[in-house]
Amino acid sequence: MTQPDSNRPAFGFSRFDGRPLNTERDQQADSIRATLHAAGLRDFHVNPNDDRFSIATTSEDTRATLDDPVRFAALMTAAGYFVTGDRDDDQALLASPTDDATLPGSKFGDWGGWRLDLSAATLEHPDSEYWIELGTCTTPAEVLSWIAQASYKRLGNDDRALAGLVRALDDILHLQATLCPGGEARTLAPEQIETRIAAAAQAAPASYLV
Repeated sequence: MTQPDSNRPAFGFSRFDGRPLNTERDQQADSIRATLHAAGLRDFHVNPNDDRFSIATTSEDTRATLDDPVRFAALMTAAGYFVTGDRDDDQALLASPTDDATLPGSKFGDWGGWRLDLSAATLEHPDSEYWIELGTCTTPAEVLSWIAQASYKRLGNDDRALAGLVRALDDILHLQATLCPGGEARTLAPEQIETRIAAAAQAAPASYLV
């Protein structure tokens, strides 16, 4: 009878780069690396982060990895993961197994009737012809302007809709981390906004989508 090799990692070695896989988490992270690498997205670090995996680019040319966020999110979904933006790091994404009950839609707040239209990159409300153009939310001032405009429209008397708009913008863009960390005004690049919109569309409940 063959005895187990105590020196062999519990989950073998990575077929991607040969690293030892000592835990199931190591194996899952390696699966993410292999998926990205096979699709030509090679300049990434993938590391376990609590119940999720942090994915960050190592390339100085962000266009090489973030110019097609819909494709990126679709790749991870096909591999069995939900992808969201990292609230604490505007340069990283978080991936989680689809069978993790603590993820996707359960972490979204009440959007007050607002829904995300992925193809148009807008937030829309069924009780109004008013919509939010997410691609323009590149600065704190732009976000505040949209909220202020909404308060003067028909939805201005709907406190749930106004509060839901703030929640939706935060769930999608992660405002504190990306636009105003510590009260410091920052700017979001268009490709960063596209990445977060695509990630939100993959993770949000179906009722939150147009």
